[in-house]
Amino acid sequence: MKIISIFFILSNFIFCDSKIWLSIGNDGKYEVSSIYGYYNDDDLKNTGVELGYDFSFKKINKLSFGPGLAYSFKPLSYLDYHSNIEIGFFSVYLFSDYWINDKISTKATLGLGFPSHDAEDSNPELIYTIGLNYKITNKVFIGISYKIYNLSDDISDWKFSRICMDIGSFNFK
Repeated sequence: MKIISIFFILSNFIFCDSKIWLSIGNDGKYEVSSIYGYYNDDDLKNTGVELGYDFSFKKINKLSFGPGLAYSFKPLSYLDYHSNIEIGFFSVYLFSDYWINDKISTKATLGLGFPSHDAEDSNPELIYTIGLNYKITNKVFIGISYKIYNLSDDISDWKFSRICMDIGSFNFK
């Protein structure tokens, strides 16, 4: 918790035009298919918690975009043959925010998710997000987002999707 607090404070004072956020999963599903014809889809047991940082590299009128990082410090989990499987992601992505008005913005991300926890030997695959944020104050926002994470190994492909509640802080200098 101490590291997260330090990261939060430093990112808001050192970097300009940045955003730090915490995403808490609310509802999630997974799909898995293999080269042997096996297919399964089910609800996630735990939809995880993710901490992220977005750096606005460029702003053009109501549109801002740039790179971002995120890490699942509480991973997604599901039951597989009575075993609890936990899969987290370290994500590197590009994002775009479009400000509809002074209070509401939309967000889209596209990038790579590097799997961790029980899936650390899997290949990184595409991740993407769409979302809507509402600015409560000049520094604080809440939002809702729909996130999709993909990963694969030699025999299977997985797709995880979840709906999240986001809370975060802006630093627009």
